[in-house]
Amino acid sequence: MIFIAQIFTRLFTLSVITVATAGCQLVVDVTDTVSAPRGNTINQGQPIPPWNSLSLGALPQVTHHQGAVLTALENPASRTQLISVGADGSIIGWDLAAYSGHRILSLPTPISLAALGEQAPLVATYSVDGISVLCVNGCSRSWKLSRLKIKPTALAFHERDSALLVAGADGRVYRWRFLNEGTTATVEEQEKLLERYIAHQNIVSTVASHPFGRAFFTGDWNGALFGWLPYTADAHAGAYDRNLFGGRFYSDKISFVQALRKPDRGISSLTVSASGERLGVGTEDGNVEVWEIKGFVQSARQTLHAGRVLSVAFDAKGESIASVGRDQFVSVAALERDPSFGIAPNATSWRLLPATHQRIENAKHVLFLRNGNLIVTTSEGALAEVSDLKAPPPTSIPTPRSTNTLQDSDY
Repeated sequence: MIFIAQIFTRLFTLSVITVATAGCQLVVDVTDTVSAPRGNTINQGQPIPPWNSLSLGALPQVTHHQGAVLTALENPASRTQLISVGADGSIIGWDLAAYSGHRILSLPTPISLAALGEQAPLVATYSVDGISVLCVNGCSRSWKLSRLKIKPTALAFHERDSALLVAGADGRVYRWRFLNEGTTATVEEQEKLLERYIAHQNIVSTVASHPFGRAFFTGDWNGALFGWLPYTADAHAGAYDRNLFGGRFYSDKISFVQALRKPDRGISSLTVSASGERLGVGTEDGNVEVWEIKGFVQSARQTLHAGRVLSVAFDAKGESIASVGRDQFVSVAALERDPSFGIAPNATSWRLLPATHQRIENAKHVLFLRNGNLIVTTSEGALAEVSDLKAPPPTSIPTPRSTNTLQDSDY
């Protein structure tokens, strides 16, 4: 049976197929930075409340973004609300029950990168004005990073939304502890708010946070995949690290591990499961990988797209992974034990069985909701919720392009 998905705009319809995903709550680990229970706040600086259910009916109604959708997030406080950020600078709240959009905020300049706080109502953006973080619900605070001169390639909130990870075109990863910005008394204290993590030998293409704080993951154009612990993971929070050479702060106490991966055209997207147990990887040559974070070992790999994988997302249980490619196909694949593991030399402990492989015009980003439905966003500013996924699996897997056909436009 082919199901036509309801959509927020009339830009396209979807023919899709079913994935068994039970609705369940995202696992939340309570820490001393952002706490899960309602009413608790970030305990650094002035209070920042958690996401609340938005009063969307009081906001101006819109149909779509006037540009690509850069990121989207299901409101942690409501199963019927979604927040998205567009390249046009618009931040829209979506009523999933009524399939209507409402403008929360319009930024004065277009943006090229964005990230949404998983628990706190924070939006991070990168534009010609630099990197900014602002609170969009329940507070009016904002922060601006003007001293970082490199071009960012990806953003992600970290450690219960108390810091912002910045992937750099200079091969470094930066962690900005923005909540303390403006409270430091010395230059050294100021520099410590912008931590630098150095290990990549090429442009860092993507970054993802572990849902329980501390750990984060990065990938680059060479295909190098790293897992990191921040300076604050140290028992003394880096208090005894010294800046040996003066000037900008950094530490020689970096803690990281590099994954053992075969050489490829590079890593293009990352995601972490809600349980914190699995890492999803999308590559430039069309592969989707699943890594077990405990032990940092690859457990599954499958070629699902012809060319770059733009976005990957786990379902709530971490048992299925959705992906969207530059080939404009959206795939959903289920994890199943590989019976040939331990017998066949190249077998992995799990295998990805494609359940759907459907072409969706201008598809850019995928996101699983807690109820098992799939959100697909496009480069034209539209969003669609797929509430049923039923269709036969693909008859063949697309063949990735040769590494000799790499073009500048791929990046």
